[in-house]
Amino acid sequence: MKISSGIMAALVGISVLPFASIAQPMMPSDMAPPNARPGQCFARVLVPATYTADQALNVAIEDGYVMPRVADAKFSQPVARDVIASDGYKTFQVTNPEFGYVDEKIVLVPAHHKVVVTPPAAHQGFKTYIVKKPTLVWRRGSDLSNVRRINGATGETYCLVEEYGETVNVPYTSYSAPKADVKFVPVAEQSIVNRRQIVTREASVREVYVPPVLNAKNPRVNTQELISDAQIVGEDHIAPRTTTINTQRLDKPEYYTWVEVPCDNSNVQKVAVDLSSSPRVTNSNIAQSEVVSSKKPLNAVTAANVQKRLGELGFYRGPVDNIYGSKTRDAMRRFQESKGLNADGKPNIEALKALGF
Repeated sequence: MKISSGIMAALVGISVLPFASIAQPMMPSDMAPPNARPGQCFARVLVPATYTADQALNVAIEDGYVMPRVADAKFSQPVARDVIASDGYKTFQVTNPEFGYVDEKIVLVPAHHKVVVTPPAAHQGFKTYIVKKPTLVWRRGSDLSNVRRINGATGETYCLVEEYGETVNVPYTSYSAPKADVKFVPVAEQSIVNRRQIVTREASVREVYVPPVLNAKNPRVNTQELISDAQIVGEDHIAPRTTTINTQRLDKPEYYTWVEVPCDNSNVQKVAVDLSSSPRVTNSNIAQSEVVSSKKPLNAVTAANVQKRLGELGFYRGPVDNIYGSKTRDAMRRFQESKGLNADGKPNIEALKALGF
């Protein structure tokens, strides 16, 4: 495989890498060719698909259609007339009324009494209630009291004893008087003084006629009446148009291939690769490869290293995701501008050297 002495520096942004720099595993489609040697650099280039002539087809390029024949409208002789911008009308002249002022009192709340109720003084205490009265009962035993009796049937001794009663204390409120004190307190009237405008002389109205106003630009014009409107008087049939096109059959689909490139030369603008039976790699092929590859990640080492180095220098703030996307290209473009390089956003050789790779 042969190649000219240089290649566009933009190929570095496609997947150009020194073989000896591969330090992490890569996908099979991104691996360098198996016969690569340390120190070599390769570009992954898209080879276009190839086609051969298939068959000729007669196709329509313009439909047939019907074109009508028309006759224009006909009008009467012109007649002069005034152009009125605004109609005449009747209006009224109004003489405004005359006014004076008077002060009037408006009662908001009339005088009245307010009832003030003072409850009697309250005193808190308790009342005791008996819930169980004390009772006398006979209990078996001989020493419970001095009153005893003997059960003739059993011979047992019973004593008459007193069982205590039970009481409960309930909170109780008492008042100093049996009735609350009621007083009627007078409340003064609430009012305002309003200064009121009154009519001292009524308005008057007089009818006035305003004549019409003619158009300032065209006060008088000539008008015509329609005698016969436009109409279709016939039809013309326009035949369809056709042409012959040659179809193509796909012989070989597009594919990617590796091309060895110089590692340090970015000044040569053309690439000519002899792939024997394979299609030649031209500037258009390389441009197409750039477009396709710019949407793919660079090799896992180079893309990550570029993002990390740009981030250390303050140009890149995105994730280190091994994808040379729009954020990475913008960061590279700002870095190239700061170094006076061609600010195309591509990781070419000059940019990578400036980054310290």
